[in-house]
Amino acid sequence: MDYYCALHRKKGAMPSRGDIRPTDLKAILPWVVIAVRSGSRDFTPVVVGSGIDELLQASYTGVNLFDNWDEGEAAIMDAHYGRVLSQPCAGLLVRTIEGRFGVLKDYQSFLLPLRGEDGEASQFLGSISVAKQPPNDLSFGKPDDLGTLAINSIDYFDIGYGVPSDADFRRRPMLA
Repeated sequence: MDYYCALHRKKGAMPSRGDIRPTDLKAILPWVVIAVRSGSRDFTPVVVGSGIDELLQASYTGVNLFDNWDEGEAAIMDAHYGRVLSQPCAGLLVRTIEGRFGVLKDYQSFLLPLRGEDGEASQFLGSISVAKQPPNDLSFGKPDDLGTLAINSIDYFDIGYGVPSDADFRRRPMLA
């Protein structure tokens, strides 16, 4: 967040993907994701750190995540991504996920909006973190091997443009 805010201050505007220098993020690069949203129900990571792929036992680069979600989860995630871009803010989503590795609680995805080539917020810089990593002794799988058991919380943070006004959506279990 500090890196993003420093870029924002330096540019005097929301950073673009071209402003992001991987060498500046070296310490957390394995946990970084850059994604593009081309419209509703479209969230495609174009850069996924190696730590994320190893943790999830699958590669998500170039995969529209909506291809792997059921209707209920897709609706929640589409609204979340839309909020982060339409009211440019940081978004923190905490989930319990299940995959070939078992159940993983407190899987946190933190997203910040980035400007696309047209100057509009259409991309994301994000990081992934977990409370505890599962053993990494399973074979690599496919993105559809992963499922969400629960969305534990969704929070938004002001980065200079406010936060979404539908605050009743925040900090409420979404799936159970």
